[in-house]
Amino acid sequence: MERIQTDVTATRWADTREAARIVRCHPEVLRRWHREGSAPFALPRPKRRGRQYFWDADALHAAMEALETDERYTGTDG
Repeated sequence: MERIQTDVTATRWADTREAARIVRCHPEVLRRWHREGSAPFALPRPKRRGRQYFWDADALHAAMEALETDERYTGTDG
């Protein structure tokens, strides 16, 4: 009998619509950022399956958290 190794840290994938919800933008904006490389943060590269793109949901959450943390510290000291 063959042993199947399971990865406890399996990647959670989100389609473009769900990924756009995570980064709080319209799906077409996310597509444009990907095409042009113009995202205002470190956007992880999606995987393509057929005609759809799938994004690493954990990486998107981490990118948003890093962006929010960075914005807190780059505000003006008024």
